This record gives sequence, C-alpha cells and structure tokens, in this order.
Amino acid sequence: MTQKYRPQDLVVLAVNSWNEDHAALRGFAEKEGLAQRLLLDGEGVAGEYGVTSVPTSFFVDRLGTIQDVELGFGGPAPMERRIKSLLEAPQ
Repeated sequence: MTQKYRPQDLVVLAVNSWNEDHAALRGFAEKEGLAQRLLLDGEGVAGEYGVTSVPTSFFVDRLGTIQDVELGFGGPAPMERRIKSLLEAPQ
C-alpha cells in the first residue's frame, strides 16, 4: 500500500518497540517484504500512546490528528478502507 498511495502523500511508518538492533530489524523487514519505513522506539513512545497490543496501527490525517486505531492486524482490506477514507477526507 505504501507504493500504491505514495502519489497521494501517504506515509507508512512501522515502529518496533522491542529491544532489537537495527540489523535485526532490517533482516526482519527484508524477510517479510515490508516496504514502509521501520523505526526503533528507543524512547518508549509506544507507552505514551497506550499501545497494549502488537501490532497497533494509528491512522493519522494530514494535520497530524489520530483518526482511528486498529489493534492487531485485520488484514489488508480493512486497512485499505481506512486509508482511502483518510485520503478522501476534506482538509
């Protein structure tokens, strides 16, 4: 989805909250074919946002406001519906 919606300025970030190093994270991303940017949460930001389940997806609009949160992974179809809704919303 990252590539599909790039022309519409969609940015997808994956934040790893486990204590893994960059090499392990890169290896995981390559193995899983992940195209989004992968970040390490060394500052404990996941706790600030109340993340209690992995994965947790935050859908943030162009103004930086969290519009929706998905706990777990419901699959690509529900995620794509949320993304389309955010991209089509008036700003």
